[in-house]
Amino acid sequence: MIIKNSIKELLELTIQLDNDEFKNQKIKEYKGLLELIDFIIDNELTFNSFSNIIKIPKSSTDFSEYRLIDDTDTENRDFWIDTGIKLNEGDIILELKK
Repeated sequence: MIIKNSIKELLELTIQLDNDEFKNQKIKEYKGLLELIDFIIDNELTFNSFSNIIKIPKSSTDFSEYRLIDDTDTENRDFWIDTGIKLNEGDIILELKK
């Protein structure tokens, strides 16, 4: 895993930096990438595993977020259930092929 090892090396080098704000941001990014790589490997996913890749667009206001709703197979919003999953601008949804 050349990519995974390279990210681990970047993470180790970043931990040695003095700039705490930049360092913390980069550490979070690199750890997130490593988690994503592990998820892909553990689930035996490839690029061809996905039927669609959706990037969440900018919301109508700077303060709002997207929420994933279970519509319980009805158009009546009284029966919809908030899954607790919140998405923000730039988040990505990977739709697996069926």
